[in-house]
Amino acid sequence: MLKPISHKDPLLHKIAEIHETIPSHYKDWPVTELDKTLRYESMQLLMQHEGDRMLVITEKEALAAFIWYSLSDHTHIKSLWVHPAYRGRGYAVMLKNEVKAISVMHHMPYIAGTVHPDNTNMIAINEKLGYNWEGKKMILNL
Repeated sequence: MLKPISHKDPLLHKIAEIHETIPSHYKDWPVTELDKTLRYESMQLLMQHEGDRMLVITEKEALAAFIWYSLSDHTHIKSLWVHPAYRGRGYAVMLKNEVKAISVMHHMPYIAGTVHPDNTNMIAINEKLGYNWEGKKMILNL
């Protein structure tokens, strides 16, 4: 089930942990429990005060996928993740298309996100959806 969550949702703890433990070769530092706690608190504050948003897909109450994004002068996708057991089911595309629909509804001119060059699967999904490389970002003009 695809649904938005609030800053009070217990899934936010899991999302913060996942976000901080992205593949280790994408960053040059070890993740600590303090990093996870600070990410959780940061996400809560950004959702409360800056309008950051989270959409999740759950399967039998378990987190299958999430997307974290914000709307300002454009839509910024901050993180997208699909549990390995649920990959290949179209969840990343479903989440990105939902964010696109929300962005269009809010008259955003484009959607941007940073994708690590080693993340070839996400690059391929973005290209399939019409995103283009601009520097280190992938951009979809709306």
